[in-house]
Amino acid sequence: MFRHTLTWRDVGQRERLTVVPSHDGSTATVDLMRLLSNAALTTASDGLTIQIGSTPTMGATYPDLSDCWVITAEDEATYKTQLYIPAPLYAAAIADGVNYSPATSEWLAIEAALPALAVPFTGASIQQIDAATIARDIPHISQPWLNYTADITWARRTLIWYGVHGRPRLTHLTGDVASLGGDFDTVQAAFQAVSSAMVAFWWEDEMAVYLDPPTTDMYNSVNDACNIWFRDDAGNMTEITVPAPNRAIFLQDGKTLDVNQANVATFITSAIAELSVPVSGRPVVACVGGHLSKRSVY
Repeated sequence: MFRHTLTWRDVGQRERLTVVPSHDGSTATVDLMRLLSNAALTTASDGLTIQIGSTPTMGATYPDLSDCWVITAEDEATYKTQLYIPAPLYAAAIADGVNYSPATSEWLAIEAALPALAVPFTGASIQQIDAATIARDIPHISQPWLNYTADITWARRTLIWYGVHGRPRLTHLTGDVASLGGDFDTVQAAFQAVSSAMVAFWWEDEMAVYLDPPTTDMYNSVNDACNIWFRDDAGNMTEITVPAPNRAIFLQDGKTLDVNQANVATFITSAIAELSVPVSGRPVVACVGGHLSKRSVY
């Protein structure tokens, strides 16, 4: 199974990540998905899904994926970026339980591996860690994608982490295309050494960076979305999320997906031809329906 990692930006500069599973990595359904949204696709990558784990280590001090190592790192010109590792391992922190212990072998290994990654704004390799601290209860933190330079050929590896509470979390490794494979392997292994979670799946490939501006109508925020449900022949379900959906794809109530609307119908036909249900690995055979979903903003 292939998975597409997509990030979207709305007119308010908010961003949202979506993942689309497919049989063979074709982008036809992704291209049609863009017609249903007012948001602009900012980055896209896909790759064959690799399964490497099944059960995380129990009994860690910080087993919750909503906690996170927040690493501030910089390139040789001191331009900075942040990196994130979920479920931070207590043994990798100093006695305050917040700050990292830079002289330990685990953090030295991370710093040595970081040149495989790059600062989004410059595209230059990361050279050193400035700080790393544990942040609590931040389930949606992510690296911003808006300011990616187009001066290099980017690559991305998407990681799905599992924690002892059974919830998944996505993080990413991004760098020059030469980092695909072994260099990303080294970074991933170093990150896992300071986490009590485990990477269950990953996929990687070259990453496209788009500069198209978002559009606007009644639903112009990525906090809003259209959730479209598909099933396989055994009844297993998968959900495709379209952020900042066009008003035209809904019925008169403004909430129910209009499966007969031209762009929606074409998207559904392509999805049935290409998409898979992750839990079963079987192809989707029908669209069950879709609805508007509005996320609370505080």
